[in-house]
Amino acid sequence: MGPRDYRSRTRAAALLLAIVVLATVGAAPASAAGGAGYRVVDLGTLTGEACCSEATAVNDRGDVVGSSWSFTTSRYAFVWRAGRMTSLGTAPGGIASLALDVNNRGDVVGYTIFPGGTTHATLWRGGTAVDLGVFPGGDNSYASAINDRGEVVGWSATEPNNGRLHAFRWRDGSLTDLGTPDGYGSVAYDVNARGQVVGSSTTPVLWSARGVTRLGTEPGRATAINARGHVVGNTQSGQAFIWREGRFTDLPRQPGATFHQPQGINDRDQVVGGNDFDAWTWQRGRTTLLPRLAGGAGAAEDINNNGAIVGQSATTPDGLNPHAVLWTR
Repeated sequence: MGPRDYRSRTRAAALLLAIVVLATVGAAPASAAGGAGYRVVDLGTLTGEACCSEATAVNDRGDVVGSSWSFTTSRYAFVWRAGRMTSLGTAPGGIASLALDVNNRGDVVGYTIFPGGTTHATLWRGGTAVDLGVFPGGDNSYASAINDRGEVVGWSATEPNNGRLHAFRWRDGSLTDLGTPDGYGSVAYDVNARGQVVGSSTTPVLWSARGVTRLGTEPGRATAINARGHVVGNTQSGQAFIWREGRFTDLPRQPGATFHQPQGINDRDQVVGGNDFDAWTWQRGRTTLLPRLAGGAGAAEDINNNGAIVGQSATTPDGLNPHAVLWTR
């Protein structure tokens, strides 16, 4: 899904935009040749400086969202469309922002950072940034995903200093607490077209019309869900999985990697993610490593139904200057 604050520690950066493969997109920036049948496209930065940007999500129209920053400028949410990266600004009073998801209507969600470091979940719609607020007693909130019905999910603190996080669903101007299955806290990471929500409350969890389903008994998190209700995530021990109709399939870890984090899944059960070394994609039991830019390792954050993948890749060997990238076949 760089300093993405809370979500950086839970979901790696993502970005994507296919030029021809994605639906109706314009010309793309120069690209570097890639392996494994993929090419990697550098989406650049808002400022045009060497540092830095990351892509976190891509919709089926090829709109890519993420954030961009440099050593001399604040971090701002962006949308990349038809070859052009545009700043989304912040909610009123904000000093920085990050975009984490975009639906097929072009609505974007993420959060705004305010003076003092507090954050509020933010919805960008029709050129306007809307502050979604926080739960009573809390000071921070984050919006992690939005579906095509305009339902937003994320989490909010219910106590000062980011204390007692509760997953929420926002719809029609109202925040609804999804509860805490473990009795203490919860976070929501994704929502599909049917309104099914996945996240974590000690163990990976699925919220649906049937109630709350725990996906196993081991601590961990569910990071993404597709329209079919298939879920990806990982356990505290580092095992990545895809969950389908009550059955788990392990996603094998690259030899030598200390973690293997799935970040996105499309409706064809193509999964993307990252590890210590590489961005990767998985389908039908096979893992494919994605090509890098000239620098160090990268991470894949999202994949759309056209197979376009977004994320980030370092532009220097030390890995300190990531750029948002798009992988296409």
